[in-house]
Amino acid sequence: MARLMRLLYKLTRRELEIVAVMNTYPHCNANMLSELLCVTKSCVYGHCSRIYAKLRVTNKLEMLLWCRENELVSGLEEFVPDCARRRAEELGIVSRSL
Repeated sequence: MARLMRLLYKLTRRELEIVAVMNTYPHCNANMLSELLCVTKSCVYGHCSRIYAKLRVTNKLEMLLWCRENELVSGLEEFVPDCARRRAEELGIVSRSL
């Protein structure tokens, strides 16, 4: 548990938001994530690279499984920005978790 908390504290608030959005909408690709977060696709790639490095995973699937294994999925809901929820609703993107 201590290791888990140390890893989470290394993430910035924005990185936690991105992890939360990726967990809430796991079927979204980088284009869709950039649309939800109102950033460019290259920003999404940059954030994801830093998140993966900090969590010591290599890709989105590993990150999603890591969150699930560490029982973070339900706790991340509070970090999903309201603007991302509204945008997902506008685009008809359904919330799903693994």
